Amino acid sequence: FTDENAERMRQVYGEFCSHHNDAVGFFKELLQNNKRFQNFVKQQSNNSLVRRREIPECILLVTQRITKYPVLLERILKYTQEGTQEHADLQEALARVRDIIAAVDLRVSEYEQGQRLQDVWNRTESRSAAKLKSGHVFRKQDLMRPGRVLKHQGALLWKTATGRLKDVLALLLTDTLVFLQEKDQKYIFAAVDQKPPVISLQKLIVREVANEERGMFLISASTAGPEICPEEEEDDTSESEDEKRAAEARVQKIHKLQESLLSRDQQICSGLEEKLQLYGEFFALRWKMDASLLESRIRVQPRAADEAPPHAAGLLAAALQETT
Repeated sequence: FTDENAERMRQVYGEFCSHHNDAVGFFKELLQNNKRFQNFVKQQSNNSLVRRREIPECILLVTQRITKYPVLLERILKYTQEGTQEHADLQEALARVRDIIAAVDLRVSEYEQGQRLQDVWNRTESRSAAKLKSGHVFRKQDLMRPGRVLKHQGALLWKTATGRLKDVLALLLTDTLVFLQEKDQKYIFAAVDQKPPVISLQKLIVREVANEERGMFLISASTAGPEICPEEEEDDTSESEDEKRAAEARVQKIHKLQESLLSRDQQICSGLEEKLQLYGEFFALRWKMDASLLESRIRVQPRAADEAPPHAAGLLAAALQETT
């Protein structure tokens, strides 16, 4: 549970446990819609190695495995003599595995909060926006800005100036408090008494309401507002988050393909160098020449991904110079 092993366990278990529900849901979807998969699962259920366990149960066993290590170590510690090196090592192992479990729990919590924010974002009306007193506009895509993480969400009642109560959904982000209202099964930014539905957490004061157990006032002394994108007159329809992600995925794929092409060019050059070396040795033996006098060298090397290709005029000039 130390060094590289500990870090690997954090990453692997964190990734696996975070997607536990996604994996089970995907399995159930396949089982319902794919006849071939249904037959495969039915056939494998009779396998003695499976012990009649279904796939969701097997996934659950993996997620529960790491939580059993502390119980095992505690039992071993119970029967280990105190003051010995073995006892000290077990105590250290117990502390470290608890740290790993805490890190995995944090990873799972962050992923679940991200999924909740994504669900809210998917249900938010695309054209909905909140204009703040600073003149800035907070749009739907600002909910998913890099570095902005959902910390908590919950339903609240917003008391209007006339004393009426409005149902709102509150999103507590890392730097912002956002209030949404549901309309036609979609979320829009709350519009109550012309007050901003987006409040910066900087210089935000929270005060309890007298004689009310769950009531509170929110007083914002910040004039700058949250970090948001200013409104642009010419661009009234911002690029959707899905389009941005698709563009980023295309760029990443292009970079990977460029790296693969460069790696393949290097492999080809390496093979040609070996072939030239063999030719040099062959001619040296055939014509009884000194091998050191033969220079085997590739004249064209692979280019880097960002390097401009050589111009044809330069190649022709170099070829003419070699032939003269």
